[in-house]
Amino acid sequence: MQEKCLTDSADIDAVVTGEGEITMVEMMSRLAGGKSLEGVDGIAYRDESGIKKNPSRPLITDVDSIPFPARELLGDAMDYVPPPATYKRRPVAVIMTSRGCNRRCIFCFQIDKERKYGVRFRSVENVMQEIELCLAQGYKEIKFIDDTLTADYNRAMEIAEEIKKRKLDFTWFTSACVHQVDKPLLQAFREAGCWAILFGAESGVQRNLNTIKKGITIDQIRNAVKIAKEVGLTVQTPFLFGLPGQTYEDGLKTVEFACELNPDIASFHAVTPFPGTELYDNLDEYGTMSDDLSDFTYQGAAFVPHTMTRDEVTRLRQIAFKKFYSRPGYIFRKILALRSINDVKAVIKGARSMFWLWIKNDVFHRSTS
Repeated sequence: MQEKCLTDSADIDAVVTGEGEITMVEMMSRLAGGKSLEGVDGIAYRDESGIKKNPSRPLITDVDSIPFPARELLGDAMDYVPPPATYKRRPVAVIMTSRGCNRRCIFCFQIDKERKYGVRFRSVENVMQEIELCLAQGYKEIKFIDDTLTADYNRAMEIAEEIKKRKLDFTWFTSACVHQVDKPLLQAFREAGCWAILFGAESGVQRNLNTIKKGITIDQIRNAVKIAKEVGLTVQTPFLFGLPGQTYEDGLKTVEFACELNPDIASFHAVTPFPGTELYDNLDEYGTMSDDLSDFTYQGAAFVPHTMTRDEVTRLRQIAFKKFYSRPGYIFRKILALRSINDVKAVIKGARSMFWLWIKNDVFHRSTS
């Protein structure tokens, strides 16, 4: 959407696309020297003659060559407060130990659309150096935001073992695919300071999972959540409504599946057809799309499959949150698990949200005002 950004806003002079580390430096150097942006790969820009689009820049294959973020420029790290229930200790740093994903979910907006590069891994030593730098800067927790930290099982195990071997004192959170983990790996994560893990469950209906090319099974989801809970990890599972071919009844089955799994945190979103995804490129086959970009937030129903209505997608989200978080057993377990002021804040915020979910029937419907 590079040209659209420039066309829609006269205030934008250039758009960097793809990975920006090399492109941004090259672009800034050109501008500082009063030179044209012609020939800077990876940008679209505006000059006297109009909008121009330069060739794409190849992705960075040696990801160890990328410098660590200059977090010291952020000021006081304690000023950055994550939402309640998403962290154990503050301040929190964010680290990406790999780039890319070799799986093909139809809603995924990977830069490497053809998966030509696969997953590009940083070396374990390079990751350890950044972790140790963060700890030296005062960070107490790290959120690993790889698409899946466990894409390479042995490397994931080595990272956990190295953290434990070096006696690094920090808590951490990560994401993983359900078919890439087992009990020894998750146990190693727990012993290395991991406190929470996210598994992209997406649906409780196998047919829906197959349609979105998730590449996992219902039983694999059950097993991953089960063993993660057994080793003492907090488990988060996001689910999606409005999947291609999904019916309202499928959505209700997904709500039941979420309650059966009983993770510590479940989120229920609307699938979003971001430009460049297979879902976006095949809209006529799958459903219809909103032309209001403010719907593209996982909250608004930006996409509606042929098998559902927009009202049903938003209604399913409200039903799901109400049913999952109103279970007496879940509430009782959360109260028993209170250990810190952060836990108390999370429960209070959740109780406030539940109040409005029960009082208002249209809490997820977009206002037209």
